[in-house]
Amino acid sequence: MEKLEKTVKKLKKSRRPGISLFLTGGYPTMKAFIELVRFIDRESLADFIEIGVPFSDPVADGPTIQASSKTAIDGGASLRKISGNIRSFRDEVKIPMILMSYLNPLLAGGLEKNLGMVKNAGFSALIIPDLPAGEAPEVMTSARKNGLDIIFLAAPSTGAARIRKIAGMSRPFLYYVSQFGVTGARKSLPAGVSGKLRSVRRQSAVPVYCGFGISDAEQAVTVAKEADGIIIGSALIDMIRGPRERYFKEIRKFAINMRKRVENIR
Repeated sequence: MEKLEKTVKKLKKSRRPGISLFLTGGYPTMKAFIELVRFIDRESLADFIEIGVPFSDPVADGPTIQASSKTAIDGGASLRKISGNIRSFRDEVKIPMILMSYLNPLLAGGLEKNLGMVKNAGFSALIIPDLPAGEAPEVMTSARKNGLDIIFLAAPSTGAARIRKIAGMSRPFLYYVSQFGVTGARKSLPAGVSGKLRSVRRQSAVPVYCGFGISDAEQAVTVAKEADGIIIGSALIDMIRGPRERYFKEIRKFAINMRKRVENIR
């Protein structure tokens, strides 16, 4: 059983909400990105890490992740370079890793070759924002062949029957997008998100993790009361600026405070 699946099942059994932190691969530099992965693992700041492949047309991402992707691309980051760097220290980190990539980078140069490279780098699963569940079955076939799970997304507009279908294809959890639009920290969560999460969890055969717009501990608590876990992206990326020592300290403080608050709800 993969590290990610074991972690998700252990969290579910203990009834502790899981926490995933998102990093843009190669941002702010490849060296600093690698240090951040090691830091999050060493300090146990999350239960798993989602690593995004920077892409020139990130249709699901807002200004924060768009800007980080451009910086990473300008610095030479790519699927191949990110995978190669992760592979160089994969046996030194305990934390499970998920690769978030749009479909084009996975297809460019050959899907089978790329998914083999991703698996060899140490990733357990894929999130492909522009791949709806049930479309391009060859992608799922290739992922399974290479020992990679695919985590599919559901939106606030997704009906109950569709939720059940997506959950039946998504492993080891379903990713619920908390609001319409793109990624990005928000001042408030959308009205009704708690009720929507309760409904989605009733329909889903797998745990439900929620992301998009969660920006602070208060919002994380609200979501974690109903979801099996939370995913933090833009709020974390916003911290990565200025001196390395400053943003490492800020990330550590943010993550520890959020975990303490979230763990106290159950």
